[in-house]
Amino acid sequence: MRILSGFNLSLVFGFLFTTTINAQDATSTFLRSGVGDANKLIGAYAEPLLQSFGAGLNSGWFQTAKPHGALGMSLTISSNFILVPNDAKTFDINSLGLSPNVRLVSGSNITPTVFGNKNNNSDVGLYARVADGGPDTLLLRQPLPSGTGLSFLPLPTAQFSIGIGLNSELSIRFLPEIKSGDYDVNMIGFGGKFEFKEWIPVMKKMPFNLSAQFGFTQFNAYYKPSQLQAQQSDNYTYNPNNGKQYNNQELTFESTAWTANLIISKKLAFFTPYLGVGYQQATTKLNLEGEYPVTDVNQNVDYTAVFGTPNYNANNANSHPLIVREIKDPVAVSATLSGLRATAGFRLKFTVFTLHADYTMSAGGFNVVSAGLGLNVQSLLPPKL
Repeated sequence: MRILSGFNLSLVFGFLFTTTINAQDATSTFLRSGVGDANKLIGAYAEPLLQSFGAGLNSGWFQTAKPHGALGMSLTISSNFILVPNDAKTFDINSLGLSPNVRLVSGSNITPTVFGNKNNNSDVGLYARVADGGPDTLLLRQPLPSGTGLSFLPLPTAQFSIGIGLNSELSIRFLPEIKSGDYDVNMIGFGGKFEFKEWIPVMKKMPFNLSAQFGFTQFNAYYKPSQLQAQQSDNYTYNPNNGKQYNNQELTFESTAWTANLIISKKLAFFTPYLGVGYQQATTKLNLEGEYPVTDVNQNVDYTAVFGTPNYNANNANSHPLIVREIKDPVAVSATLSGLRATAGFRLKFTVFTLHADYTMSAGGFNVVSAGLGLNVQSLLPPKL
């Protein structure tokens, strides 16, 4: 499952921590089991990563319910640590509904996800049925990937906010397109906060701030692997495009996240505790695009005859038990995280500098710990403007 090891190490660590990991072999041998089974296996392995990433994008939007005054502004940098629940560290192969020719050969059917154990001894096999009804023949054997052993996913964010008057402020998150080697990353996000308490006569004089907040983030990452070459024909495998080079592959990672919250806070000198409750949704997609040479079972072969023959006809496709096929855009998996969220935290402000920390209970058990610092000028104009 090289595509997945390349993804979780090169894409995630490379993008977030500039760690360079070799991802040259970008095609997954899981594709040998067919596109349908490959998507089930890759989806189960990567789902916790896709869900946790969305939870991270929805974090760090607020540190107080009080909006900036007119033209007040802040620049805040947060580190969000998405905690991975234990039940997201493994998946059950037997629950995926794989086709009959794809089976567990050895090891446990409970195998690691991307966040699971670094050690995995489970193998899956691709089987073919012989024509005389004898025992199925194991054609290919593939080790299932190990996990990274991580219990959290770090995701930093930087945010600029500005007051626009009328007890409101706007926020923006922006990462311009960054290209480095085979990687291409960009992010855009926007949000807003409105203190509606000031417009309700009964609540206006109450000694706390109460606001509604909304945030939206779009993250895109692309990875282009090195050029691939299809397996050469041999006695066992037939390749109709012998030795063809493939250079149009691309791994895409796209996440769209939004959250809406009610926030209450109370300023006590330089200390401001805050609470937030709301709803979030995030959809993250992982696609493998382009053409890929995939070794597959040759359904036109009489396996009883073929496996008893010492030499195959190199020019006859039906004399080879395996055949290389070209598959376009073979992988398209996605995961959605949605549900209620609740945040509790505090902010410390010293003149124009701030420190903050909070904890968010999130849907799916992907809770988030956030901490950061900021530069904050509350208002440059009278706040009533």
